This record gives sequence, C-alpha cells and structure tokens, in this order.
Amino acid sequence: MNAVSALLLSVALAAAPADDSQSPVLYYVTADWCVYCREMKPTVERLKAAGYPVVIVDQTREPDMAQRLAVRGLPAFRMVHQGKIIAQTEGRTSYDELVAMFPQKPVANPNPAPQPAAASQVVRGQSPGAMMTSGNSSAARQKALAATVRLKVIDPNGFSYGTGTVVHSHHGEALVLTCGHLFRDSKGAGEIEVESFAPGASGAISGRLLSYDLDRDVALLTFKPNFPLEAVTIRTPDQPVTVGEKAFTVGCDKGADATIRESRINSINRYQGPDNLQAAGAPIDGRSGGGLFNDAGQLIGVCNAADPEYDEGYYAALKTIFSLLEEKQIAHLFTGHAAQPQVAQNAPSRNPAGPSMPEMPRSQPSMPSPSGADVAMASGMISGSSDLTPAEREVLEYIRQHGGEANITLLFHSKSNPSAQPAAFTLPNRPSPQFLQHVLSAAAGQNGGMVVRGQSQ
Repeated sequence: MNAVSALLLSVALAAAPADDSQSPVLYYVTADWCVYCREMKPTVERLKAAGYPVVIVDQTREPDMAQRLAVRGLPAFRMVHQGKIIAQTEGRTSYDELVAMFPQKPVANPNPAPQPAAASQVVRGQSPGAMMTSGNSSAARQKALAATVRLKVIDPNGFSYGTGTVVHSHHGEALVLTCGHLFRDSKGAGEIEVESFAPGASGAISGRLLSYDLDRDVALLTFKPNFPLEAVTIRTPDQPVTVGEKAFTVGCDKGADATIRESRINSINRYQGPDNLQAAGAPIDGRSGGGLFNDAGQLIGVCNAADPEYDEGYYAALKTIFSLLEEKQIAHLFTGHAAQPQVAQNAPSRNPAGPSMPEMPRSQPSMPSPSGADVAMASGMISGSSDLTPAEREVLEYIRQHGGEANITLLFHSKSNPSAQPAAFTLPNRPSPQFLQHVLSAAAGQNGGMVVRGQSQ
C-alpha cells in the first residue's frame, strides 16, 4: 500500500450511503470534459445496478473532494473503508477489475443490469500507475534503454543534465536525438559529455553538437563510442500515433542512471505551435530530451516539458522531429528501413563506400536564456506575500535554488473556454520583471479563467 492509500479522509464518507457508512464505498471521480469518463459510465451504472455502493464525484463541482481523494488523472476510482483509501486505480478499466476492489460482494440484486458484450481491454487515462509491461514488449524496452544516453552540458555558469536517444549509427559514429533547450545557456558552444547505458559502455565520451532548435525544442549531436551500439527506430510521420496508445519513456532523473516509465498517449497537438504529444506521467529534471516510445519500442517523441497538475509530459512529435531531420538533409536515413546498423567505434568499416553521417553546421539559438538575476528579480516581486499557495511557494523555492540554470516553458489552458486550444511558450529573450508581472497579473485577472503553469527542466 502506497502513501496515497494510507490517506485519511476526514469528511469523505459524508457522501456515502447513509444506511451503512462503515461499509466499503467506491468513489468514482469524473468530469464532463473527460472522454474516458464517458466511456466508463455504462460500467459504473452496471456496478450500481448490481448492488455495489458507488459515489460519483464531479471533479469540476467538487474539487476539494477530488483533492482529498488524491486524484491525479481521470477517470479515478478510490475504494474507501473506514475513512481510508484501501484500493485505487485511474484510467479506463474493466467491470471485473472494479469488482475486485471490493473486499466483499454485495447482496444480490434481483434485477441485475444486462451485461455488455465483452470488449478488448485497453487501459487509458491520465495516470500511468496502473500500466503493466507485457512480456513480449520487454525486449523493446531494454533496447530503448541501451540506446539511451545521459548528457552533461557544460556552460560558463556550471552544467546541467539531460537525456538523449541514439537514433542512428554508422562508421563508428552515433547520432543522438535530444531537446534543444539543453543548449540554451551554453549557446551551443559548451562542452558535452555523453554516457551510454549500452552493454560494455564505460565512462563519459566527448560529444559534438550538430544542430539545436529552440523553437521546435529538438537537437542533434554525435559521439564516437568504442563499444557495440544499436540505435532505435524512429517511427515515420505517415504512421499515426493514436490517443490511448500504450507508451513508455526513458530518462535520467536528476542525472541518475536511465530508467523506464510506463505511460500512454493522452492527447495529440493539444498545444499550438510545432506538432506535440501529451503522455501520462509528468517527467522530472534530467529527463529532458529523453525518448517517448510506443509499445513496440519505436521512438515517437522527445521530452520537452511537464505539466504536474495534469501529471503528464509534453513531447515534440514526429513531424517536429522530422522537420529538423529534413532541414539537415538526413531524413532519408530514417525512412524505409526496419532497423539501424550496429557499430563499434574505431572498428573497420564493412562498407567503406557507403555514405557517412553528413557534417551539419551548428545552428544559432533564436533567443538566449533569461539570466539568473532576471529570474531572481521576478521572484522577488511576489516573494514577500504571505498568501502564497503551496504550489506558488514550491515554484519560488525552486527558482531560489536553481534560478540561474532553469529553462521555463509556460503552458496555457483556458478553463473558461474549454474549446480554445492550449498553447505552449518559452520565455522571450531575457524577460524583464515587468513582463513576468504582466503575465501573472493577466492570468490572475481572469478570475481563475486562465491557469499558467511553468516547468523547469
């Protein structure tokens, strides 16, 4: 049982059936805008018809209740007994899985609801916690892990960690795909150390930046491994990614060794700008630039940012990735083949006449990063308030500790106009405190209609 399961709900049972408040009750948290919640409605009605105690909580109308139930994604199910959460799941699930959450069966209903036809089970939602890895896809995950590298980017003011993925290797040189904002502070001129997680890899190897694009937030670099290294396949844009598709990510949390996290695709192009994906599970520092993969192990995205409130990550999608590959005239390397070659650094080439990885000039950034002083000045405008929310205090504390090395992406969601497309922006060139104040004031002036979220990488 995790920490959330031990959460004490002081008033949660107030909405439980009055006849037996001490019996287990399933709380179903939903919202009108949630597509998967609508898909689960027949299953919930079937539970109620079968005599199982179910309390429906609308997250929009009862946000405090949803918060006490520690809801991170919708639809959410919480089994509460004697004021404690004893079982939970999030995302689309089956009738049998929900029934299994009850410690005892209800009294038989004399008029049970007809059972719907069996359907293939697909677990979907905004929380990756319930996702399981199937046995036949474990090899794909291990291959993706072996193709992942830890990046240490050194600039005049220090260094930062990120993640990259080897997407091509030829003639003893490996091509790494990562995010562009890792190189904002160094302006593309800093030293890069690459550490691989492939079998036989040992120590850091010097890397060379080929190109980075801050608008699309993607980048390419190379390094020369002295061990066998197999690249992953990039899925081509003509093979569509679908909402609800099973996925996983690989990244280096805070510069640690790479780990695999199960996920799924929540939405496609929710934000304006370059093509983007949103996947369940908010990444943390160090996973920037890491790969998003489908269940077969094909790379389908690059980690750019996170939205902690929705518990999901923001990823550069395939069209965004291929736009950089096409610009550098190497997109042909990633179409029409099923696998990438395996090479060893300094090993004799088996095909000397074959094309080598082309030289690509370094591209200059479209805008420099805000300085630590700029960020500190902006945080000072509101740091004296005693009415800050816990989230606001958390942001300020992070800025105080890491302001000089933070890259900030703003994700805008219109709550008053759900049909409006969200948008993602990076901060402009050395934003002034006045600009930041106007952004925050404009958001607050909407009476809660606009929520501004920033994620430091």
